[in-house]
Amino acid sequence: MQYNVFGETGFIAAFAIFLLAGLVKGFTGVGLPRVAIPLVSLIINPATAITIVVGPAAASNVVQSLRGGYLPALLSRFWSLCLALIVVIGVTTPFIIGLDTSTLMLVVGSVVFFGALVQLVQPSFRIPKEKERFWNPIAGALGGLICGGANLHGGTMAIYFLAVGLERDRLVAAIGMVFVVGAFPIYAAYFAAGRLSEDVLLATALALVPALAGQWCGAHFRQFVPHETFRRIVLVFFLIGGLDMVRRGFF
Repeated sequence: MQYNVFGETGFIAAFAIFLLAGLVKGFTGVGLPRVAIPLVSLIINPATAITIVVGPAAASNVVQSLRGGYLPALLSRFWSLCLALIVVIGVTTPFIIGLDTSTLMLVVGSVVFFGALVQLVQPSFRIPKEKERFWNPIAGALGGLICGGANLHGGTMAIYFLAVGLERDRLVAAIGMVFVVGAFPIYAAYFAAGRLSEDVLLATALALVPALAGQWCGAHFRQFVPHETFRRIVLVFFLIGGLDMVRRGFF
C-alpha cells in the first residue's frame, strides 16, 4: 500500500503547496483545489493529484461550514437550494465524469466569470429576501447542473450568495455548506467509478495537516478585512479563475 505518493523529495514541496492552498481557502472560502491541483501536478501525475485533493478539500469544507456557528440558520434559509443541489448532482455526476474536460472548463469558466463580472459592474444588484423562496431551488439546480458533478459548484453558489447579500463570514460558511452537501453524491459516484481507491484515500491524509493549518491562518487574516473589500477580492478571484478555466478549455 502506497502512503507517500509524493516521494521523499516531493513531500516538502507538497506540504508547502497544501499550506498555501489552505491559506487561500481560509481567506476566500474557495480555491483549495484550484491552487493545489496545478502545483501538485508538477510533482505527480495530474489524475492522482486531482484525487488526492479530495481529502483536504472535504475536511476543509466541513471545518468551514461549522466555523462561527452559522450553519443551522443557513440550512434553515437555504434548505431548498441544498436539496435541489443534491438531487441534480446525484443525477448528473455519472454523466459529467465522462464529459470532455475542455467542454466542462469552458462552461464552468464562462458562468463563473460572467457572474462575477455582473457583481463587480453592478454591485447594487441584489435578490430581495422575499424572493429567495423562489430563487433558492433554481440556484441550487443550476449550480448542480452546470458544474456540481465536477465539484466546481462553489463558484456559482458564491455568486448567488453574494447576490442575496450574505456578509463576509456567513458567505464563507455558506460556501462550505454547499460543498459539504454536494460532496456526498459526488464522492459516491467517484467511488463507484473507481476514482477513489483505498491507497489514494490514505495518501490524502498526508495533505490534511498543512491544508487545515493554512485554512486556520487564512480565516484569521480574513477578520481584519472589511466586508466590501473582501467582497471585491473574492469577485476578482472568481474573474481570474473563470478566465483561467476558459483558457484551459481552449488550450
